[in-house]
Amino acid sequence: MHKKKLSFLEWINYIKFFKRKNDFCLKNVINIAKKLDLLHFFSFIFVVGGTNGKGSVCYILEKILLYSRYKVGLYTSPHLISYLERIRINGFHLDKDWHVLAFKKIEEARQSLKISYFDFITLSALFLFKYFKVNVIILEVGLGGKLDATSIVANDISIITNIDFDHKEILGKTRFKIAHEKAGIFKKNKIAIIGEEKRIPKSIYSTAKKLNTSLIRVNFEWFYEKKENTWNFISKKWKFYGLPYSNIPLINISVAFAALSKSNLFVDTNFLKKKLFPINIPGRFSIVQENPRIILDVAHNSHASFYLSKEIKKISKKYLKIYAVIGILEKKDFDGIVSNFFGIINKWNFILLNQNEKKFIDRVKKNLFFKDYKFFFNVQNAWNDIFLSVSKKDLILVFGSFITVSKVMNILKININK
Repeated sequence: MHKKKLSFLEWINYIKFFKRKNDFCLKNVINIAKKLDLLHFFSFIFVVGGTNGKGSVCYILEKILLYSRYKVGLYTSPHLISYLERIRINGFHLDKDWHVLAFKKIEEARQSLKISYFDFITLSALFLFKYFKVNVIILEVGLGGKLDATSIVANDISIITNIDFDHKEILGKTRFKIAHEKAGIFKKNKIAIIGEEKRIPKSIYSTAKKLNTSLIRVNFEWFYEKKENTWNFISKKWKFYGLPYSNIPLINISVAFAALSKSNLFVDTNFLKKKLFPINIPGRFSIVQENPRIILDVAHNSHASFYLSKEIKKISKKYLKIYAVIGILEKKDFDGIVSNFFGIINKWNFILLNQNEKKFIDRVKKNLFFKDYKFFFNVQNAWNDIFLSVSKKDLILVFGSFITVSKVMNILKININK
């Protein structure tokens, strides 16, 4: 294959099957980064890890820093509609030709070294950020932290949004082990923002002590307070009172505020208090239509679905019925995800996503609180079925995997790649 002449789509198809020769080693990724001088930047770097809320924190950081006149590079994953969503510079997605340029450079440096798809595209993002000379880089961790490609850069501030159970087969089956993996993004003599509101596992403290990383923790070094109609953020540097509520979890907004307050970057605090809200992030409690109201959310683990269920319950009395279109990958905590919606959802349309059909149906049926449900092999059929009975006064909630939400976005012709 003559790689110099590959189109953008041909490159995507070429790299999507890449795997590391050794899943427990970043050596090849680091070697490629060294060749291209991608380990050290003049840019200020945030690396954002955690179980949930990573994308929201990244988006909020980007929005505030752009308003504060910085040239910002943002790298997130996964994408909803197309690969182009993964990298933004100054709030815009790049033309495909720029991605092709980055792919060529990474491939030339890679030669025969074995790396994964995620490693490859992370390196390409770093290449583009250096090429465009951005002032600030925001990197969302793909999985864990310790072995993630985003951990190779010398970040200024590490962020862990929370620590919960997900990807247990890779990260470990205890919060101690999961936290140890996530703390792999900590850097020596730097700062780490911790948004975990439960008891913080000892592995966070031991890693921080080893690296002399300064931990800035919620309810210790910074706080957020809920009031009846407003909320407050309080840290040593910033004290904001009477902030308006948002559809984004306050803890995620607060994590971003805490990180910015410790960054020493110039921030237009007037923007934080008056112009930040409302916040609309694709696939995160996205209201995309009215009459009937349609909400999309990529809640794909029990922690995220718990928050989503609370938000839906708050507004449930406004609607005659609430319909759910849900697709969950086989390894996810099905019971933990759906049980949060007991007494909230009237009708369920379950989508079989590469699962053992009998096993999945048995899992649904054992949950006796389901009264009205159907099974479908694709999102389109599940979606079409909803409209046989839905009225303008109902609510349709689409949630679960990114696959499910992205397919509904395609059905609704929602374009976020602008």
